[in-house]
Amino acid sequence: MDLTPVEVWSRLLTRARQDLPEQTFRTWLEPTEPLRLDGSTLVVGTHDGFMADWNEKRYTQLLEGYGPVVLGEPIRIVFEVHGERKTRSQMDLFVAPPAAPDAAATQPSMSAPLNERYTLSHFVVGKSNELAAAAAHAVAQAPGKVYNPLFIYGATGLGKTHLMQAIAHEILSRQPSTRIAFIGTEQFTNDLVTSIQTRATIDFRRRYREIDLLLVDDVLQHFQRSL
Repeated sequence: MDLTPVEVWSRLLTRARQDLPEQTFRTWLEPTEPLRLDGSTLVVGTHDGFMADWNEKRYTQLLEGYGPVVLGEPIRIVFEVHGERKTRSQMDLFVAPPAAPDAAATQPSMSAPLNERYTLSHFVVGKSNELAAAAAHAVAQAPGKVYNPLFIYGATGLGKTHLMQAIAHEILSRQPSTRIAFIGTEQFTNDLVTSIQTRATIDFRRRYREIDLLLVDDVLQHFQRSL
């Protein structure tokens, strides 16, 4: 094959984009990177093991089926983790640098207890929530590295809160010292307004910046009620 790995992968992705939902394509295939071409085998790099396994199970057969059509010969696709994840821009609500941590910051006052049944093992996965569940698994395995921030959208009662808390449970099971805060948007807004009114924005920034995982629930509901 005279094509470079980039050219081969580009042709396969162009065809895959025609057959897959745009959001699915952008979430799982677009972030990948062709690494090398070993004969008729194309090795494609991913950010983490979860994405490699997911793509291997879901899209390898589909992509390999494009080989004879877009390349003129069969192709074998192998996904593997490649290096460190490329840095993505992250949402930062605060401009001032974080203050030095203190003992009080290890247990944020706004932290709420988690529902013990809201775990990944108790979440029922179907076609309507498959993508959200997969993203939650990815975030739980690599917090702060993939889908940061992660925004889960859906109608009331479909399991958004369940998935958010499930991520926290999964992270805590591996890193019990992780500082986690689970709050509603209304409380977050009230904290911000109060800090401005009392000129305590430095303390507000400190409390939220020193959290390892911040879970904010009912974002849209809060703003819809405010309209």
